[in-house]
Amino acid sequence: MTKLVGSYSIRNLIQSTEFLLKITRSLNDEINNLEKIRDEVRHQQNEATKQGLLVKKMTSYMSEELARMELSNYENKKNSSVSPKISTNLEKLTGTETKLRVLRGRLTEFIEGGDEESLKATDTSLSIELKQYESFLLTLTTTLNEKIASLEKIASRINAEKRESEQQKLLLKEMVELFNDEIEDLEHTLKELKE
Repeated sequence: MTKLVGSYSIRNLIQSTEFLLKITRSLNDEINNLEKIRDEVRHQQNEATKQGLLVKKMTSYMSEELARMELSNYENKKNSSVSPKISTNLEKLTGTETKLRVLRGRLTEFIEGGDEESLKATDTSLSIELKQYESFLLTLTTTLNEKIASLEKIASRINAEKRESEQQKLLLKEMVELFNDEIEDLEHTLKELKE
């Protein structure tokens, strides 16, 4: 019964250790994936910021050009009669310039505003979670190492008990053989006495 309980306990301990190792591996993979995602987010954020700055420069340039054209148009109206077609085109360009100003404002908010802060906050929380995972893995590794040492002690104790049990079996076998020999001798002596 003790042997069955001992081997059952060891089997459970081994299965638990294997399960914990699987969890450790999957957590390690998860950490690697999270780090890759974080790097991708940083890269995308940098790309978006670069593109935003480029568009902002373009809209500033177009806005300045439209303002110059409007000023030129205004001076031309004063000095000469400008064709209605040019005037209509300049009005369209003014509408476009207004839209570009709105876009530039939004880009400024994006580049200087909350997206970067929220990404930094996400990055910070991700770093904290990664440190917690790392701490958990270290604790788990320490626990596993302790369990492995305990398992080795249990295994050596069981092996010692097994050797002792085998020796006891051999001793019992010898005793049974001796006992049988003694019985045979007794039977033989009794036979001789009867004769």
